[in-house]
Amino acid sequence: MKKVKYLLCLIGVFILLSVISCPEPITDDIVAKVEDEGAPTIVVTSPLNNSVYRSSVSFTGTVNDDADNSIERFSFDVQNRSISGGVTISSGNVSQDSSAGTIPVTYNSSTGNFSFEFSTIDPDILTGRLFVNITAIDWNGNETEETVILYENTDGLYLDLTSPLIDTTYETSINIAGTVLDENTTPISIENVDYIKWQLESDSCKLQIYPVETTDADGDGIIYKDTFQFNISDGTFSDSISMVGESGTQSFSFYAADLNGHVNEVDYNISDGNGSPDIELDTTNPVAFTDNKRYFSIGDEISFSCHVGPTGKTVNELSYRVSPGDGTSAQTISFSSYSGDDENGYTFYFEKSGIGTTNYDDTAQILILECTALGASESSSENIFFTADNVAPEVYRHSVASGTDEKNTYVDFEITDSSDTDSDPDLLWGSRYRASSLTASDLEIVKLTSPPETIAISSIMEITDFDSPVPEAISGGTGTFRIYISNKDTISYRDGLTDYTLRSKSSNVSSTTVALDKANNLLTDYNFVFLDEAAPVADTLTPANGAVTSFFESHMTLQFDEGNLSYSGAGITVTKDGTPSTVTGSISTTTLTDDTLSIPFPGGDGVYTVTVPSGAVTDISDNSYGGITASEWTFIVDTDPPSLDEGEAKTPAHGSTLLTDSVSIVFYFDEDITGESGSGDTSGVITLNGSDYSAVISDGNKVTASVTGLSDTSYTVGFDTGAFKDEAGNSCEAYSGTWSFSVDATPPSLDEGEIKTPIHGSKIITD
Repeated sequence: MKKVKYLLCLIGVFILLSVISCPEPITDDIVAKVEDEGAPTIVVTSPLNNSVYRSSVSFTGTVNDDADNSIERFSFDVQNRSISGGVTISSGNVSQDSSAGTIPVTYNSSTGNFSFEFSTIDPDILTGRLFVNITAIDWNGNETEETVILYENTDGLYLDLTSPLIDTTYETSINIAGTVLDENTTPISIENVDYIKWQLESDSCKLQIYPVETTDADGDGIIYKDTFQFNISDGTFSDSISMVGESGTQSFSFYAADLNGHVNEVDYNISDGNGSPDIELDTTNPVAFTDNKRYFSIGDEISFSCHVGPTGKTVNELSYRVSPGDGTSAQTISFSSYSGDDENGYTFYFEKSGIGTTNYDDTAQILILECTALGASESSSENIFFTADNVAPEVYRHSVASGTDEKNTYVDFEITDSSDTDSDPDLLWGSRYRASSLTASDLEIVKLTSPPETIAISSIMEITDFDSPVPEAISGGTGTFRIYISNKDTISYRDGLTDYTLRSKSSNVSSTTVALDKANNLLTDYNFVFLDEAAPVADTLTPANGAVTSFFESHMTLQFDEGNLSYSGAGITVTKDGTPSTVTGSISTTTLTDDTLSIPFPGGDGVYTVTVPSGAVTDISDNSYGGITASEWTFIVDTDPPSLDEGEAKTPAHGSTLLTDSVSIVFYFDEDITGESGSGDTSGVITLNGSDYSAVISDGNKVTASVTGLSDTSYTVGFDTGAFKDEAGNSCEAYSGTWSFSVDATPPSLDEGEIKTPIHGSKIITD
């Protein structure tokens, strides 16, 4: 357009100079050239786009422009093929343009009709698709290019569809007409046609299929089916489709198939002539910042307006979609309200509170609001991008205060906002709509330990170039701000046991005295300590020094008495059964006063010692941990459960019979044990025929149970899973069924039920 306007200016100057220097009249051609601002249009009547080609291709069509005889150059070329040609036109005279190619081109300058033909038998012509680019340039340099795609077809039938043509517009109906040809481009025999069908897609899908019947019922040489007609003699066909009630762009497909399964298809769109409307999309909340981004977070209300015009166009839908890659599909949103008139179009207003709050758990996701206005032949759309940010900015470390009880002591706090990926310096805002740095009124420092105390801040300064390296784990925007502490003699800056918190002065996000990021997320509270002279102490070892344990974790740990620790990566020695190995640990922060050094555990039973070199761990004040020696951290790992020692005698012996109802059951484990409750428990439980009896543990691995009142029967000795544990806490497995004895405690007596001889009270006559 700039080129056109520039050319028009030159032409206007030329006309003015001509009038001044020469009194000759201004011609109609000069006026037409000045008024010609539009680019030419190219209409290809043959072949159809997406049709097939064989040994040669013939093109015909017309070039139209705002003025007659205005085209100065017409050309074509086949993409990625050495086939091209063209003409130049001067004062109505047409001449072949050798620079455009060698293929002859026919062009009528007065009507705009063109034609050319080229062969596809040349060895350089590969099989597959042909992209034929046709170009027309008018006298003002306005240029138009049209591309026709052709597909190779070496056998089967061929469709010559003459109606509807490309760029056809419909009203109440669509007329269908054409010819079915064989591979020799002669009308195909009716006996070889399997079916002819077409498909029209609109709001509902219409599919009409016409199998070609070989019976000519009335002998007139034409097959009829409903409104469809097929001429047996020349292969021509015709039909009409009603378009009453249809609107917009329709996808039209026409198919023909022979009995050998060869299918030919023609596809393109037809329209109702109603072009796409213009769209202007604007947002009122949230506003764009200086980085030209719009940020939102959970609970934010997004509102925007979409102006559609000119009138007579159809607004189809308003949709939003989520990107990238969380699987959320585009969703249609109904308009909340609209206003407008027939002349200026319509403006639709929409508000949505908390859009997609369940979809934005990660940082820096994008919400795309898209307004689509659909005409018949094409649609128009406009979109606005919003950056989803549900992550609050946070302080991830700080530099210690300067000096000892000095006035105006300062602390440098390093902050990150992982959603703010452009790393711009204005990470913290006094309010969402105030593009200024933090001030002393935005933050406060409070002493956490009793008695609570608020520490006055004299001023705050944002620093974007800080010396301390940013850890690789920190992503997104980063920066440093320095807080100057007002003179207050009661503050003990060297009290390493005194904890402080840095926080926004107000939790009300509508207040101007609050620290926010661009998405309205409040700066998280940050606990810290001032300068500390004490070295960190490892107050908890896991496993404990001297422990016998069934430890099976992936890491051993040293828990320190303070936070904000750093690990240098120095080698840590782990010795198992006398064999040392060097490993690397890692520091993790759990609470303000509790950091943990994790050391990889090799695993397996054995005797372990661990050593950590001095200076491997330092606190934020550069105080070094003194390290730990092998004598200070040694332990035994035992994961085998205790079991009955079959090498020791069991009392009573297996299979024995006791002549008393009292018995002392004695057996031994293969290692020292305790009772079910664990370490130090000297009482256990055994079972006789499933009933529980108390037992006493002595001599480390001896179990004794004194049982009385037994009945005369057979007994099986056992114990349940977990009834006994070893020193490492491993539970024994259940024992039953392999150790039994009998009890027979009742003496024999005279059976009064049997006859006694001689009978009681009888006299014996013999001696």
